[in-house]
Amino acid sequence: MSERRITQQQLNNGLRVLKSKIATSSKNHKEKNARILQDNVSLLNEINRYKNEQHHYRQQIKREGYSEAELRASDNRNKGFSAQRRAKSARPLGTEQEGLDLGDDE
Repeated sequence: MSERRITQQQLNNGLRVLKSKIATSSKNHKEKNARILQDNVSLLNEINRYKNEQHHYRQQIKREGYSEAELRASDNRNKGFSAQRRAKSARPLGTEQEGLDLGDDE
C-alpha cells in the first residue's frame, strides 16, 4: 500500500471513532437532560401540591374564625422558628447531602 493510502485509511478510522464518540456523548446528554426535566416536573408537582394544601388549610382556618392578620403573624413566627431550627441543624461544609432545600425562605 502506498503511504498516501495508509494515511487516508488512518484519517478515515479516526473520523469514524470521533463520530462514534460524538453520537455516544449526544445520547448521554439527551438522557441526562430528560432525567433532569422529569425531576423538575416532579418537584414542581410537589410544590404545587404543597401550595394547594396550604391554601386548603388557610381556608379551613379562616372558616374557623381566624383573621388574615392573625394568620400572617403566625406565618412570621413560624418562619423565624424554621430559620432557627435550620441554623441549629446546619452541618459543616462538605457534610450535607445533595438535594434541594425547599424551606420556608422566600
